[in-house]
Amino acid sequence: MTMYKISVIIPVYNAEEYLKNTVESVINQSMGFENIELILVDDCSTDSSRDIISNYANKFNNVVPIFAKTNHGMASYGRNVGIEKANSDYVMFLDNDDLLDLEICEKLYDLIITEDADLSCCNRVIDDGKSEVSYSFNKNLTEGKNYLILENDDVITFNNILVHGKLFKRSILIEDNLRFHEDKTSEDFIFCTECFLHFKKIVYLDKYCGYRWMIVDSSISHTNDKYLVGNINASRYLLSVLKKENKVQFAPKIFKFTLSVIFRYCFTLDDNKTIKKVLKKLYDFEEELNFSIEKDLLYINIINFFVIRKQFTIATLLIKIMGKMTRNDFIKKIYRKIGASS
Repeated sequence: MTMYKISVIIPVYNAEEYLKNTVESVINQSMGFENIELILVDDCSTDSSRDIISNYANKFNNVVPIFAKTNHGMASYGRNVGIEKANSDYVMFLDNDDLLDLEICEKLYDLIITEDADLSCCNRVIDDGKSEVSYSFNKNLTEGKNYLILENDDVITFNNILVHGKLFKRSILIEDNLRFHEDKTSEDFIFCTECFLHFKKIVYLDKYCGYRWMIVDSSISHTNDKYLVGNINASRYLLSVLKKENKVQFAPKIFKFTLSVIFRYCFTLDDNKTIKKVLKKLYDFEEELNFSIEKDLLYINIINFFVIRKQFTIATLLIKIMGKMTRNDFIKKIYRKIGASS
């Protein structure tokens, strides 16, 4: 059995419009496609995605096609199957409508090998077809290096919680049974945070944007209360994990970024009743945390001031005002840049 340097795992569902470009961004990697195993897991697509996958598998021996017999409805299924089937020491996850920079595999592989780390990662570009925003955490680089080294407790509180632009050491995922939850919202957040609880060392290329996150019509929507409540429930689940692992002292740093994101997504909601429903769920969770989290932006702290005092009507009004502001094209562009850099 051939061993590859990296296994790239792509969950696929009805991606005929984008899939070829996504796959080609893997095939054209600077490290050489012969060093990469490409695992394509189709979740019962109803378009031509299965044919596209089969054509690539017939052309390349290192393309592994997997076709689900029933639809699972979440990328988590394909990612978990990929982890099990991978024939390499390191795995990377790619969404079926996104793109990889042609040097990302080489850069992240060389970095994780050089530093003997559990995870290497970089930043991403958000592309909605109209504008691009580079996502950066602006961390201070390790002295003498062009990247950041995080170890021990600093790993636990690393708030880069999406799987985009990350290379994982597969042996830890297997040995510690780290998988994506197929029954929970915000599976990226849960998976990455649980990984950070088990990882000892992360290396991070903060100045390099190697992953292009394409915001298209098929992308998962964050503009409904079901998603937001699911995100809060995912945070509550992780809080229980932290308590079990005796790591609850890290909760404020872990959830600061996440709760700020939930507030931002509230700006996309229109119905007052729906907004209040989400805010009450936020209040319950913050109560569990003893209201110990300061958000990352002033206007969110102002809104939260009213939430933790149960003044949901005032908080809802402020959210509606912010929602209207962020729908303005000019303000929206500025707002997205603020969100991407925080």
